Amino acid sequence: MLNWRRDPGYEQRMNALAIRMQQAESEILRVRSDSELTRNEAEQIKREADQIKRETELIKRETELIKRETEQLRTFNAKLRALNASGRLLCCPPESNSTPTTATEPDCKPSSP
Repeated sequence: MLNWRRDPGYEQRMNALAIRMQQAESEILRVRSDSELTRNEAEQIKREADQIKRETELIKRETELIKRETEQLRTFNAKLRALNASGRLLCCPPESNSTPTTATEPDCKPSSP
């Protein structure tokens, strides 16, 4: 018969190994979960960045439109001012240096002194 002795630390080492394996599996699951969260956050940031780019392009187009409209309004205002000045000259001519004539009735005789 063989003289077999049980290794006294075998069960303790097996239990420690099982605990380490369980911890490693938990760590793997945690890392996978963190990785998934990070991936989701990265996708969200990418979507937000794309949205910001679209909004920036829209703002640029609107700014260009406003600039064109502003230039059109400036041109229109300049024409309106010129037209207004012409209208004032026609309706209210500037006073001349000559003395205005007084109106007389057609059959009036000169007054005697």
